[in-house]
Amino acid sequence: MQYITIILGDFSDTKIARETAMIITPIVDSQNLNYSSSNDVMILCFESSISQTEVYDYISAALYGEVNGIFVSKTDNMSVYIQPESFKHLFGESGTNVDTNVSIDMQKVKDGLEGLSPYDLLEFTTEEDDNDDIDEIQKIITESKTKTQIPTIDDLLDKICEKGYDSLTSNEKKLLQKLSK
Repeated sequence: MQYITIILGDFSDTKIARETAMIITPIVDSQNLNYSSSNDVMILCFESSISQTEVYDYISAALYGEVNGIFVSKTDNMSVYIQPESFKHLFGESGTNVDTNVSIDMQKVKDGLEGLSPYDLLEFTTEEDDNDDIDEIQKIITESKTKTQIPTIDDLLDKICEKGYDSLTSNEKKLLQKLSK
């Protein structure tokens, strides 16, 4: 399912925006995590196989106390107007030239070539017990990975019957092809 997430907070430093996006990567199934940010808002667009509630729960727990607001919506249930260049970027079209548009290559994240270590998260913490905060974030990331279940062929076929073949994510299509052999 494709989601759009709007996060309100201080993103005047592009490094903070990137680190915020990196925190979300464990729940992203799409090839890229596309986002756009300004001083006080960040918009992210990605695919995830987990439910909208689980996406919201993960993001709100991972960013607890660090942002002012979080909105999560499935893109198929919303109407949106965004400047054309930003729209193309967020929803996966290439060739945009807007400076605040950034994309994280999820293959590099999965290969361990890009991402945050627990020590990179220290900049997000302001309390004395930084190590406890890092442990909690690691726990949330681990739990989100274990909650995500690989769909069975029956699950995929049910989704196709309900919403059509095009509703499958690219990972689900690959899995369907693999399971059908």
